[in-house]
Amino acid sequence: MSKSRRCGGRFSLRHVSLPTRRYGPLRRTLPGWLLLLCLIFSPGAGWTGGADVLAGEAEPQTLSAEVLSVNQTTQAADASGVVDVGSLTEISAGEVRRKIDSYGIPDNAVYLDGALRGNGDLDDVIARRNAGAVSDPVNLRYGIIASNTMLRRYPTWKKLSVSASGTADVFQESMLLIGEGVAVLHQSTDGIWSFVQSRNDFGWVETARVAFCSREEMNAYLNSDRFLIVTDSLLHSGDVSFRMGTRLPVTEETESGYRVELPRVSGSGTLYFSEISLARSASVSCGYLSGGADSFVLAAKRLLHMPYGEGDTGGCMDNVSALDAIFLCFGVILPRHFVQMGYTGAAVRELSGMPREEKVQAIASCSPGSILLLEGHAVLYLGILDGRPQIFQQVTSYSTEDGALINANEGVITPLDVCTPDGTSYLDLYSRAISVW
Repeated sequence: MSKSRRCGGRFSLRHVSLPTRRYGPLRRTLPGWLLLLCLIFSPGAGWTGGADVLAGEAEPQTLSAEVLSVNQTTQAADASGVVDVGSLTEISAGEVRRKIDSYGIPDNAVYLDGALRGNGDLDDVIARRNAGAVSDPVNLRYGIIASNTMLRRYPTWKKLSVSASGTADVFQESMLLIGEGVAVLHQSTDGIWSFVQSRNDFGWVETARVAFCSREEMNAYLNSDRFLIVTDSLLHSGDVSFRMGTRLPVTEETESGYRVELPRVSGSGTLYFSEISLARSASVSCGYLSGGADSFVLAAKRLLHMPYGEGDTGGCMDNVSALDAIFLCFGVILPRHFVQMGYTGAAVRELSGMPREEKVQAIASCSPGSILLLEGHAVLYLGILDGRPQIFQQVTSYSTEDGALINANEGVITPLDVCTPDGTSYLDLYSRAISVW
């Protein structure tokens, strides 16, 4: 057996080159603030454009005490929206109703399945939530998501949007990954939909996608000692697709690869398992990746050109879900929404109101893999690449330093001081820096 690919031995991510097609022309003369940042983040201080190689240690990477502490602190902060589902044993009816009712319907969302909606067109959708039937004591049930599935704000596949041709669906919240544990808080009137709490979000999923089990069975699966983490944007195995950050328990390691355990739904809706084989060449790591500049750069490159989709519509990713996928590779649990990011257990540094030079120095002191927040957006700081400070972002559009508008609608790596579509530099908008390491 090749030691270089053993689960628990060393592993590597294949080389992924950095495309340049979305860069604006590089300035021949760098501005003072950029020269300062390049000097501060000089070779030896972080990623410097070396070989794209990520190596693990001799043993599988479990959660470090540092990451474990960050996750526990995040879970303890109610405002983060992050929940330890495996420890959730009770919840009040009032809290369940609050979660259900927290999803409103915007006044400007007037198109239902592409046609103007009339009075009463949403009555059946609202009634289907069955919110009035929630009462104490809430009968908590547990389950494991058996296939990648959409998390909806209302129990329906109808599309609600602000324009007839709009791609954003107001009813779409996010996507849950195969193997995620959930607490089932409530069900729709017809039982077709279940209202669930996941690690960092809540909403409606099709009941048929949940493999019901005991809390103990769920925790045993979620906390397995030997596991793989998917490190590519998508990994296909037969008719199953895994997204980056998916955690797969290993049942056997062979000369050719790994046998991993997948949750399945029986005819009665309960959990059972099946196994599939993954080749040793698959884009997976044995245990979590260890934090480091190179690691974050490589993980971000894996999401280059991942299509943008608000709320993960169509299996795409929005900006926070892309960051979530990257951080799941390291075992870090992020809040679902950027407005909750400030409540993580990581170190948070305020950038708002800083003079530009001071803000540059503050960002330079952050390790690659830090999250930078700006109004309505979040990006991943990568350090110095190709001689310039760079960020990864999942974005619809932006403009370059020479004013060219780029309609990206995908994951891109751009300079730190890229501009919004209206020409405002990101550097003037960064409000917080969040660093786990």
